[in-house]
Amino acid sequence: MKIIFLITCIKNGGAEHVMTRLVNHWAENGHEVSVGCFEPFCRETSRWELDKRIHLLRLWELPKGRISYRLAVRRMFRELNPDVIVSFLCGANIFAVTYGKLWGRYKVILSERYSPGLDTPSFLMQWKRKLFFRLADCFVCQTPRAKEFCISYYHLHPERCTVISNPPPAVPPPRPENAPRLLPPKAIIAAGRLAWEKGFDTLIDAFAIAGAKHPEWTLHIFGEGEDREMLQRKIDNSPVAGRIFLPGNTKKMAELLQEAEIFALSSRAEGMPNILLEAMAAGCACAAFDCQFGPRDIIQPEQDGLLVPENDTAAFARALDRLMTDETLRHKLGEAAARKIRALSIDDVFARWDALLQEVTGINVTAQQDPPRP
Repeated sequence: MKIIFLITCIKNGGAEHVMTRLVNHWAENGHEVSVGCFEPFCRETSRWELDKRIHLLRLWELPKGRISYRLAVRRMFRELNPDVIVSFLCGANIFAVTYGKLWGRYKVILSERYSPGLDTPSFLMQWKRKLFFRLADCFVCQTPRAKEFCISYYHLHPERCTVISNPPPAVPPPRPENAPRLLPPKAIIAAGRLAWEKGFDTLIDAFAIAGAKHPEWTLHIFGEGEDREMLQRKIDNSPVAGRIFLPGNTKKMAELLQEAEIFALSSRAEGMPNILLEAMAAGCACAAFDCQFGPRDIIQPEQDGLLVPENDTAAFARALDRLMTDETLRHKLGEAAARKIRALSIDDVFARWDALLQEVTGINVTAQQDPPRP
């Protein structure tokens, strides 16, 4: 099968992580896979690795003129002649429908990976979504509640909308006892793009309240983004400024999560947060805001994590205080979280995607194929 996978960019986010795992799975099973993104991407520096058999479509290098750009895209699609186009994230989804349906006759599968309806910058983009998304052959959501929302909000046909959860992260092997530490002994970790929707400003406020009672604890927020300067100013003005750090991006997230005692998810909006799954797989005691989608589909409150009322800084501070105070609770939640992730199967997720491709295209996805050469 010939598959084109479109995504807005390939950086360090969860959507990119899921994308790379999917396309690598398809490439390993002998399908001809091309990945297109709209911002410059370098295989060598990315946190996520693309299989060498995957063809990279450098959409950022196409001609800038409106007519020449459209002609170049149509020529690219005609030459590749995909059996299906799969797309993640808003801009890529609209692009996929434009060139896959309005300007072509290809099968198109779309998926929003963020909190549905909340990352739209303009009325025009809202209108385009509601007009274009219903033209797709299938729309994939990450949770049942997201499916209900998308059917209503985007006016999707229920039979063309399905739920496939994110593939679970691999449970990391134990770190060697003599491995040098990356974090202080009592560390809270958070990670994500330094942007408003991730709520790190609220996390800093919550740690300032709870951390005042626990001077041995530190907070480490990994990631980069447009809010770095604002967050740094907030840290500098905090009474616990010397114990909050913005280390930037990292390729050692698995090792860091294994060392961390607590993981904090302060997001104002989520789709299905991969970083929360990674933290649970590593055995972290997790606390998360109960935003509209995502955390409540992963955490069973008081069993394998703590859920906090949305946007309640004082409640989040109390959750952090409980975890910092109670070592037994931390171990109980962390061990239960790791057991939950170990019980999940990545093969089940891949099988659902394979079945969806077969349903949409009519091609036997699981038929034995010779993998293309790297």
